[in-house]
Amino acid sequence: MARLLTPAAALALAVPSVLNVGLAAAAISWQIGTDFRLPYAAAEIGLQQGWRHIYDSEPQRSTVLALGHSDLYQPYINAPPWAFLVAPLTLLPYPVAYAIWVALMLACLVAAALLAAPYDRLLRIIYVGAV
Repeated sequence: MARLLTPAAALALAVPSVLNVGLAAAAISWQIGTDFRLPYAAAEIGLQQGWRHIYDSEPQRSTVLALGHSDLYQPYINAPPWAFLVAPLTLLPYPVAYAIWVALMLACLVAAALLAAPYDRLLRIIYVGAV
C-alpha cells in the first residue's frame, strides 16, 4: 500500500500554509485589512454614537482614519448586520480583533473544504491542502 502522505506531498501542503500564515502576520503588522476595517469602524460608530449613524460620512471618515491603518478611506455601504457581527470585537484593539477575524475566516474555509470533500481520506487531505 502506498504511503498516504509522501514528503513531497507534505511539502506541497506546508509551503502554501506557511505563506498564508506569513501573509496574515504581515497583514497584522502592516495593519491592513480594509475589508475588516470598515465594519469594525461602523461597529465602533454604532456602539458609541448610535446605530443610525453608521452611514454618516463624517463619523465614518474620522473613525476609519483614526484606526491609523491606512490613509485610504472608503465609505461603509454594507448592511447593518455585518457591523453587528463585528461589534463584540471592538472591545479588543484593532490588530487583535483582525487576527481573530482572520483565524475565524480560515477555520470557516477549512470547514467548508472538509464539508465539500468526498469521504476518501486522501481527497480530504487534498481539499484542505488546496485551501
